[in-house]
Amino acid sequence: MPVDSDYELSAIGYVQPTDYFLVSAGGIAYKGRAEPTGSMASLGTNWAQLDLGYRDHWFSPMTDSSSAAHSARNSRTARTLRKPA
Repeated sequence: MPVDSDYELSAIGYVQPTDYFLVSAGGIAYKGRAEPTGSMASLGTNWAQLDLGYRDHWFSPMTDSSSAAHSARNSRTARTLRKPA
């Protein structure tokens, strides 16, 4: 958020109609900028999960906490396929 911004508004909500499907919608807005961060769809099974949408990217695990991969950039479009540990 820019230092000269008078406001910041952020919100997120989600719906999970089944154990294997979730949709979330979110965003952040401040003076001169709005981003759809946190908006994505997740589809999963017992062996894999697919995420599509806009989300922040994190480096983890770090030595004492998670760390954002970027701080000034917009949320990137994400396509992630992962297998549970």
